[in-house]
Amino acid sequence: METSTLEQHPRIVTVTRWMLETSQPFCVDGNQALGNITMRGASSIELIPTNPSGFIPFIGKQVKVTGSLLSTYIPHYHAYLVMRVSSVHEALSHTPNNSSKRTR
Repeated sequence: METSTLEQHPRIVTVTRWMLETSQPFCVDGNQALGNITMRGASSIELIPTNPSGFIPFIGKQVKVTGSLLSTYIPHYHAYLVMRVSSVHEALSHTPNNSSKRTR
């Protein structure tokens, strides 16, 4: 059995994936003519940031993200839904309105 040796010295690199996970499933209607699929019951989107370090303050927080969805057939991405992000902001917390409670 013959063994081969790489001419160059490979190195291991870290790859960070940014994922947006939703608390409720959602649907996206795909354009079949462009090869996009319709997603039903999706719960995550892979994000492509313009500034990856800008996402760090939002890890684990509820956010509002705007951007554009990319074609679903992009082989090197890890999710069916991929969004090129134009902005991300911390979402306002929605707490139940307690004004309907009565006190005596």
